[in-house]
Amino acid sequence: MESKNPALSFMRSFLLGVFFMLSACARPQYLNQNVDHSRKAGASDCFATFKQNNICVDIKWEKIPTESEMGSFIFTTVQGANGVLTDLTSDTPIKVILWMPSMGHGSSPVEVEHIAFGLYRAKNVFFNMKGDWEIRFQTSHDQAIYALTL
Repeated sequence: MESKNPALSFMRSFLLGVFFMLSACARPQYLNQNVDHSRKAGASDCFATFKQNNICVDIKWEKIPTESEMGSFIFTTVQGANGVLTDLTSDTPIKVILWMPSMGHGSSPVEVEHIAFGLYRAKNVFFNMKGDWEIRFQTSHDQAIYALTL
């Protein structure tokens, strides 16, 4: 029967844990700074749609997040083919949640600032790993999701 050396067992467990920590999360690849990630003028579909009221969410990046700095974007909520601004904060605040569906977790909390009627700023946007992400826009009664891959 083999006797176990506690120091050797601890060292093996420690090294195995370090290996899994280093290999589990790939280094994030952030949005390309030279690409306009906003919807083009005249495009027929929007980034995300609140299905209940057919309200479109359009995004314009102010500051694209990097490996070391959080980003921010401006978003508008419009309704109808003519893109009439509509406001979602009359009954409930709107939340922005960064979610990674394949991993079952999100990122740091996003702060939403209501700038004007139908105009908002999302701050503290940070994607902490490479993969498929969703930017979820939520009210108390509906949700719109914009999917992207880093």
